[in-house]
Amino acid sequence: MLSASCDSKHRVAVWHGYPIAATCSRLAYSAAGYVAAAMTLLLTLAGPARAIVVRPDVPVTAFNELALRPEYSSVLWLGDNTVPGGGIAAVGCNGILISPTTILTAAHCVTGMDPSKIAFGNDPNVPATLPASVVSSVVVNPGFEGSFGEGIDHDEALLRLSQPVTSIAPAILWTGDITGETATMVGYGEQDYGDYSLNMCAAIGSLPCPAVTRIPGANERLAATNTIFTFESQPGSLVQGLWSADFDTPLDSNGNSIYGVETRDSDAMAPLEGMICYGDSGGGLFVTINGKTMLAGTATGIDTTNTYLPNYPGCGYGTSGYWAGAGIPENVAWMSAVDPAIVFEAPAPEPSSLILLGDALLTMFAARRIGRGVNTPGRGRPNGG
Repeated sequence: MLSASCDSKHRVAVWHGYPIAATCSRLAYSAAGYVAAAMTLLLTLAGPARAIVVRPDVPVTAFNELALRPEYSSVLWLGDNTVPGGGIAAVGCNGILISPTTILTAAHCVTGMDPSKIAFGNDPNVPATLPASVVSSVVVNPGFEGSFGEGIDHDEALLRLSQPVTSIAPAILWTGDITGETATMVGYGEQDYGDYSLNMCAAIGSLPCPAVTRIPGANERLAATNTIFTFESQPGSLVQGLWSADFDTPLDSNGNSIYGVETRDSDAMAPLEGMICYGDSGGGLFVTINGKTMLAGTATGIDTTNTYLPNYPGCGYGTSGYWAGAGIPENVAWMSAVDPAIVFEAPAPEPSSLILLGDALLTMFAARRIGRGVNTPGRGRPNGG
């Protein structure tokens, strides 16, 4: 996702000083009216893209290894195969294989895109020559309104394939609550450190910035973890159905952020803490439930108003990320109608109060029988004793 400032004269989004093909849009987060101008839409696959932003005090090889775990192999780069030179320069978004013939991505990535130009793969580093497209159609979630507002929780599109993918296992979609869970985000978007130490030029007023391809030693595909909370729980929220996480910062001896950033959640910094950034739209958010890793959401936006350097167009400490929930009932119904082969998994139903009452009565009855000396095979005193 390309974060952008708004050029009020031309009414176009601007990334690092360059206009991009997106209209200006803003997302109001609370009744108090503070607005996250950094949460914007990318309406083309062609654009600057690198990967996840990570903490600088952990070797980048750990984030490389996390991204390459087989349970995340369904995450794909999406690129425009008409961009000269190919490679990461042709990649602007991500997708997730959710059936052999369907890729899930963010609607704002592919709305209006010619399917014949969309290439994909899950290489650690994007090849110089992008493959020919096997995308036959783009199906946008009918609830997506094309800008940030009430429809952002439906920021999803399905890429239908003319040939099945047999070399990658599709992700299973988890429809349950993930509040408080440690989740893994995977993507090919912009890379930097949480303290912006990789690319500081924009912070000191030098625009446009030279492209920093990646963190030294990093693949273009990175992953990180974070603790999830529910965005709709925020007071006065205007947007529902999004999972959210904050990029927590290192703390001093008094428990305060050494960067002066106050995040909205209270969780501790994860060992592989990180955050999505520009170019990570459509990427997967995964959780492991009862030993099974499943897709819980797709990356849709960020809020950089509370970051370490709020005027820097980056995703450092304090950035909040947002994912459209895979379990939103309308989204589940829409995806199932488009491709019945998509697999969803729901939490086990809670036992009803009548069943619980019945179990309690049976337990009490058995205890009373034992207390009266009634022999029950396999329980209490042995027969004849």
